[in-house]
Amino acid sequence: LNEAGNEVDRETAETDLATSLEISAMKESSAIRGYLLTGEEKMLVRDEQGKREIRQAIDNLAPLVKSQEGKRMYAEIQRTYEVFRAAADREIQFRREGKMKEALDVMSTQTAPAFQALDDATGAFTDHLTKTKAQVDQTQNTEVANGKILILGLCAAGMVLGLVVALMISQSITGATARMVMMIQELAANDLSITDLEITSHDEMGRASMALNEMKNNLHGVIRSIAD
Repeated sequence: LNEAGNEVDRETAETDLATSLEISAMKESSAIRGYLLTGEEKMLVRDEQGKREIRQAIDNLAPLVKSQEGKRMYAEIQRTYEVFRAAADREIQFRREGKMKEALDVMSTQTAPAFQALDDATGAFTDHLTKTKAQVDQTQNTEVANGKILILGLCAAGMVLGLVVALMISQSITGATARMVMMIQELAANDLSITDLEITSHDEMGRASMALNEMKNNLHGVIRSIAD
């Protein structure tokens, strides 16, 4: 259960980072579009912020990706981001140099398609994580259900064992009590020739049986001495 819980935590962290990738990429793209339209350098502050965030998300995501399919998708995100970033930097450089036509050409033929490829890669990765997390959740639920069944089975087995032990003890006490009652009845009928009770334990019932045997034998001895 602990392993399943840890796997759920890992999948959740992966999903959060994948979402952060998408948001950061959108931040970069919108900042670059804003700079292309206005030429204001302050728009690039947002671009740099998005760049730092997406780099951090990519670095944090690396040790969390375990499956081969996930690693393939992660590599595709890295590749498409590098292509997008290279095109975006060319677009920014042309805009800074006042080459609006070249900047627009790079935007339409390189930056926009590269961003679309990056968006597709991050979206596919997010979908993959969602499906994987659903499978992990199902596995965890199955393990929890199996654990409950095991606990209930052990409880039932314990109850049955307890009943069997109680029944054996009850039968033992009942049998010993019946033999003692039979001896007392024989003694009451002045029959001292009865066989001693068999001592099978040293508990209260065993000591009571020994006391009855001793009393019977003492009576038998007294009667014999009087007769002599």
